[in-house]
Amino acid sequence: MTKHPDSLQLKGELAQKNRAVDGRTILYEGPVRGLCPVAPNNVNTMAAACMAAHTLGFDGVIGVLVADPRIPDWHLVDIEVTGTRNKETGQVFSVTTKRCNPAEVGHVTGSATFLMYRSWRTSLSVLRMDMTSFSNTAAKRNLLPKNTNLPDGDTKEDGGKVSQ
Repeated sequence: MTKHPDSLQLKGELAQKNRAVDGRTILYEGPVRGLCPVAPNNVNTMAAACMAAHTLGFDGVIGVLVADPRIPDWHLVDIEVTGTRNKETGQVFSVTTKRCNPAEVGHVTGSATFLMYRSWRTSLSVLRMDMTSFSNTAAKRNLLPKNTNLPDGDTKEDGGKVSQ
């Protein structure tokens, strides 16, 4: 994760190191667990990655925190996920993604974060409505197994009828 030094709220030695930044500087690289106590306002994305990669957790996910005064109006998040090495071919599966979030200097959260959150919640609501509609239609057409729990709390009973 790369942010302008003024957008980082850090503690201890990391805060001192950040105050001395005059160019792109890696402030921390290591397990996310070690970063959480010294950058609690700046690790939400990394913490979410730790929970998503639950087999790795806070000790297995490596976080990199970079201060860069040349990017005053952005928070940059680079995520790289790699699988285990194939013993036969030596190949490794990997996925890399980059998030560029507009942000004002001094702000811990990017300006698009709240919009993305609202959009995400709306998408989930729409998905839920679509799934409810699909499930009810599928139940009426007898496409779902008997006693299937539907997203709206209904249950598909024998004969394809939907009742509470």
